[in-house]
Amino acid sequence: MKRARLGQVSKTFYDPEGIIVHQRQLDRDKLRSSAEARIGTPKNDDAESNKDKPAEKYYPLAPEQWKKPFLDLRQLSLVKNSRVLQTLFYLLGYNRDQICERGTNALDFKLAKELINEQLFQKLASYNPLGARDGEYKEYQKMLFLKKNQEGCTDEAVEEFSLVMSKILKWLHLVIEIRCEDVTRRRDAVEVAKQEREHAIKLDTARKDKYEKELGEKKAAFDEAIDAELSKQAAAAEAAAEDEEGEKPPVPEAARPEFNEAEFKAEFDLANAEVIIPAEVQDEIDNDYDLPYSAPVHVAE
Repeated sequence: MKRARLGQVSKTFYDPEGIIVHQRQLDRDKLRSSAEARIGTPKNDDAESNKDKPAEKYYPLAPEQWKKPFLDLRQLSLVKNSRVLQTLFYLLGYNRDQICERGTNALDFKLAKELINEQLFQKLASYNPLGARDGEYKEYQKMLFLKKNQEGCTDEAVEEFSLVMSKILKWLHLVIEIRCEDVTRRRDAVEVAKQEREHAIKLDTARKDKYEKELGEKKAAFDEAIDAELSKQAAAAEAAAEDEEGEKPPVPEAARPEFNEAEFKAEFDLANAEVIIPAEVQDEIDNDYDLPYSAPVHVAE
């Protein structure tokens, strides 16, 4: 929902294709209204007839409806709540020396207003708050600074000075909120995946240890039983030889059966399901995000 809302708001600043479609719709609506007016009751201005007239169509989020008001800011010599514009420029990748007084963080509106142009609108409309960021960012272009930089700019105070500035501020609030939520969501997913992998490795290690322990016990019990049986057979053979007259032939040694480890393993696997270890998880890079982060506590089932 927030991403859809962001797309709609962004188009109120820049949407060259949408404005063409919108203008065509306006022209069709005007023609329809004119046609309806011509076939209506002529020159009848009583209250009853006015009540039946169709209301003028309202377009809540028209494409590029805030583009011209934004451009009109260039006609001003000074602006209040300049941090709104400053945050916008920083978020969209502009450097401090492009918009600020030399050696300071104070916005130089004479410099900044020259950058209110088509390129700025394209950057605003194409900004995607989702996904990893592996580029280089100045400290003032990161989320911590951007959030703090606009803390003193309330919606009411900004709107009192300029409606278009309040729209820019709302766009900033929305895009930064989505960006922070996206980074947190992806980091949470990575952390949970890491914890699940670690848990699976522990289970697999425990399973292997159990296998070796039970295998040793089974082999020992098997060998003990075989030794007892072979001793019994050897004693019986010797007794039978003593009962025979003449020279006593040597008692042949009985063949010793081998422990069937494959059968043991099949039974063990049936009783102890194999542990699937997930692939190793790679951290995603978000170089623009420097806010504190706490990994979720994952309780493995």
